[in-house]
Amino acid sequence: MTFRLGLASLTVATALCGAMIWGVTTPLAIAAERGACLTRKVLELGRSSTPRPEVLDLNAVLVDLGRMLPRLMGEAVEVSITPAPRPALLRDRVRHVGDPVALVVADSREQALDAGDLVAVDYEPLPAVAGRVDATRSGAPAVWDGAPDNVAFVWEVGNKDAVAAALKK
Repeated sequence: MTFRLGLASLTVATALCGAMIWGVTTPLAIAAERGACLTRKVLELGRSSTPRPEVLDLNAVLVDLGRMLPRLMGEAVEVSITPAPRPALLRDRVRHVGDPVALVVADSREQALDAGDLVAVDYEPLPAVAGRVDATRSGAPAVWDGAPDNVAFVWEVGNKDAVAAALKK
């Protein structure tokens, strides 16, 4: 933001037609100043407070950010944020080993390791199957609610009758 603020001021100061350029750079300068002010406040808060663990819904944070950015940057700036259909961090149901359930943000490696030690997840085993054949059998536990038969898609290419005839030969 500081770079953009400086660039806007420099453009106005060095332009031959300052009045004409000013109308273009003013929204940029206002947005840059608002962003710089927010950055300073966030940095001050970070320096003055003691870190504490906090649970955040990242999709909700992105939605809130989408509402906040136009106010910070100015109404002339268009902001479009679309949360992922699948949350970045899972809360209610973990489907396989490696599903992300926690994220640690820290100022140093030591703080990150200490914070990671504070993460506790209580897993409740769910019905499971291993293997494609068992997963697609009737009554098998569904991995995704949108695919109750555990089939993501069916793709058929070619001429089924011609292939069947060729295999009979």
